[in-house]
Amino acid sequence: MAGRPHNENLAIAKLAGDKTYEGSIHAACGTTTRYTSGGGCVHCARAKQTEMRDALAEAKRARETADGFLETAVDNRLTEIATGPKEPWE
Repeated sequence: MAGRPHNENLAIAKLAGDKTYEGSIHAACGTTTRYTSGGGCVHCARAKQTEMRDALAEAKRARETADGFLETAVDNRLTEIATGPKEPWE
């Protein structure tokens, strides 16, 4: 038989309907918990999801801050246009 040897833990987990199983050691992080659906590392998948969630939250905060500055600048400009330019002594 060519390829990797069959993993008994994977077969048992699939029969039991489990989402994870204890497989081989992952080279990147050293953990052994893997998903039954595709064999991916649970620890690395969760870490990547956390990074993505944090990055999206940071991007949202940056957009909200930029939008706030833009709205303030537009409001100030519109007020200046409506009332006319301010004199230096005002």
